[in-house]
Amino acid sequence: MRVFWVLIFILIFLVSCMKDPKAPIWIDPVDTLLLNHQNLHFKTENLDWKAFLRTEIQPISIPWTYSHGILSLSLKDISGIVEGPADFSFIYKDKSYDYSFYLKNPSGIKLIHRDYRSPKDLNPDSNLEQQKIVHQIDIYRNLKELPNKDSLFEETWIQLKPKVATYRAIANLPLSSFYVQAGSAVNIPVQSKYNPIKEGYDIQIGPLKDRIGNLVSDGTLLSLDYGDGLFSYHLETTILEGYAHAFIFAKRKNKFTLQVKVNETASEIIRLNP
Repeated sequence: MRVFWVLIFILIFLVSCMKDPKAPIWIDPVDTLLLNHQNLHFKTENLDWKAFLRTEIQPISIPWTYSHGILSLSLKDISGIVEGPADFSFIYKDKSYDYSFYLKNPSGIKLIHRDYRSPKDLNPDSNLEQQKIVHQIDIYRNLKELPNKDSLFEETWIQLKPKVATYRAIANLPLSSFYVQAGSAVNIPVQSKYNPIKEGYDIQIGPLKDRIGNLVSDGTLLSLDYGDGLFSYHLETTILEGYAHAFIFAKRKNKFTLQVKVNETASEIIRLNP
């Protein structure tokens, strides 16, 4: 029985003597750390640490070596990361010690040029002024300062030419495309000819151009309103390559008036006579 209590006393004494390790001391700490360029050294008496690099994205386990009271962390095998605030965390049982700094990739990483345009679709009916915002990122999607600029972005305003076309801000990047589209028709020429075989009027509308002289966009809807004074009728057709066509059934004795509209523009009233 006496031996039992002696063992209990020894066990309690050993547990009371066990102390949590002191926090590792960072030798030559820095505020900004370049990945792959530095090994880090911490003074500590404990060998049972688990070391992690905690970034904005995820924790990364770090290999380390220990010699003469110095624990050394190696970053050489860690690939590029999303830059920003980070921490080193040393964990022992339920204890954790954190060391904060700003983490950056080393220089020399490939940069990608970006040229953002807004709006993407323009036409002569409105303002042809376009906003251009230039920036660059590295292959790990970190924003980087522009060459010879003390900023991440450069904004300019561009006055585009009114010629209808598809353009690219970056030649080999389809996603950078933007478009100058045709404006609204400013005049609606209409021609008619009676077709006795089909018994009706062949109607040709066009060429339809905007105020700059661009042909109005394919697929633009036209409405044709015509009547004989007693009844009114309505047709719709679309533009292709600046022109539209329609056919109005009519006997030779029928006389109609016709007006063509596209958006807010209307043609003169045309009298349809065989």
